[in-house]
Amino acid sequence: MNSRRDISPPPPPPRQQRLRIAVVQLAPRLGEPDANLRRARELATAATVEHQPDVVLLPEAIPTPALYDPSLPYATYPCDGAPYQLMRDLAREHGCMVGGGYFGVSAGDAKALYIMAEPDGAVHVHRKDQPDWWEAQYLRGGSSDGFCLTSVGPIGLAAGLEWARTRTVRRLAGDVRLVAGGACWFSFAERGPIRAAFAHAGDRDFHVARHIPARVARAVGAPVAIAHQVGDATGRAPLLPSAPWPTRRLGESQIVDRDGHVLAHMSAADGEGYVCAEILVAEPTPVDPVPMSFWLSPLPVSVRSANALLGLHGRRRFARNKRAGGFPWQSWQRRRLLPYHPGPLDLEPAIDDEATAVESSS
Repeated sequence: MNSRRDISPPPPPPRQQRLRIAVVQLAPRLGEPDANLRRARELATAATVEHQPDVVLLPEAIPTPALYDPSLPYATYPCDGAPYQLMRDLAREHGCMVGGGYFGVSAGDAKALYIMAEPDGAVHVHRKDQPDWWEAQYLRGGSSDGFCLTSVGPIGLAAGLEWARTRTVRRLAGDVRLVAGGACWFSFAERGPIRAAFAHAGDRDFHVARHIPARVARAVGAPVAIAHQVGDATGRAPLLPSAPWPTRRLGESQIVDRDGHVLAHMSAADGEGYVCAEILVAEPTPVDPVPMSFWLSPLPVSVRSANALLGLHGRRRFARNKRAGGFPWQSWQRRRLLPYHPGPLDLEPAIDDEATAVESSS
């Protein structure tokens, strides 16, 4: 699985080796999970045919953009459901490691999962530590640290705004040979009163998305590969559900060496597609210290305040809806036939999301 407590690690890899990594930039559409999974398969397959990579990475939340929308709970799967099987199938078919993210039910709650499947059938699972923004209305935080012992050595997995939090870097720095994963970062509303309130934050969003991979690489001391979502989408406005939230997903899929040099890059203007680069995987050598702040790069006060407010509101609403049995996954979870023997994806200690570490107000 994905913890330093693993008791059956794979054989030790060479002290250093070269890997070809492909990152796939996707533009999933709201409310179309089946079509989005098919498109993910098409692009991942095209990337493997063209580049013959050792690792292929897809973004987080493949079945749906991680926007506030009534359709989002219906794109939540059993932990070993269709997105999980997609990654396993791609890994076996193409003989490479395949990573991707989705919303799945694990340990009795919906969580944001990012998995890495290997050709031999092994699957490493990371549960994002804290729901981002309005995800807290639909998901709970996970307790895994993102550390995985794989056939290419120890790697770290990260998803969403974990990439921008210093605690992600602290738990991986000096311990992993590669940091990999995906994200679905978006701009603030492109028009209307919300845009006016957060206009100053727009350029900062793109700046952070562009420079975070290099900062993570230098602080962890290992190469970084991140696959992003891209494209225009319109969700709803949290706390104002009748108001639309037209937004752009930021793109910025990258492959970066451990010194922070960008080896391959796709911007929002590039749209859907993939890029590939060869990296050197070796013992980690951190270069930069980890800041003492909560965020790896400074964010505007308005952005940090909105994130904290939406997280608090979302956690309370999630608890209320779960008590009322209001999530679609609760009904099919109750219908699961017994006797049921839990698998590795289900074996995670339950945690209290109210106790999940959040940004301090200071």
